[in-house]
Amino acid sequence: GTFISGAQPSNTVRLPVGLVIPDFRSAFAAHLVHGVERVFRRQGYRVQVAGSEYSIAEENRVLQQMHDDGVAGYIVWAVQSDNHDRLLSELSATVPTVLLDRPVSQLHLPCVSSNNYTGGMQAMNHLIGLGHRKIAFLARPHLHLASVAERYRAYRDALYAIGETPSEP
Repeated sequence: GTFISGAQPSNTVRLPVGLVIPDFRSAFAAHLVHGVERVFRRQGYRVQVAGSEYSIAEENRVLQQMHDDGVAGYIVWAVQSDNHDRLLSELSATVPTVLLDRPVSQLHLPCVSSNNYTGGMQAMNHLIGLGHRKIAFLARPHLHLASVAERYRAYRDALYAIGETPSEP
């Protein structure tokens, strides 16, 4: 005969956790993958990593593939887009999902990110404290990203507070 046991062997391998990041080119991405993998490995999970190449279509494809593989959850550094027709919305309703770096509009998901405004204000206060008044804000053309926009807001607020006019991007 056959039977089903409720007890699981202690060496059971857990379902993988899916980690989706925009690309693998930066040192930050390498540190992120290393840290996530190390933490989950200690808990008995393996991490399935994929790059979205900053494309909603690719993000959707890798999320679907991970879903088909039966992941236990997702950690997603989401592609910035106004496209609200993304698979992440559907999958996060049934699989635990955490966002990295930036929230996704229309999705109310937990998001792990830096306090970019406070960090930007601390940097500005340091420069102002050193006596600098003509301070430029340099960024790639990514002011639409929440993280960069918050740093720029801190830059502007700090300069306005001392009576200086911030440079425009």
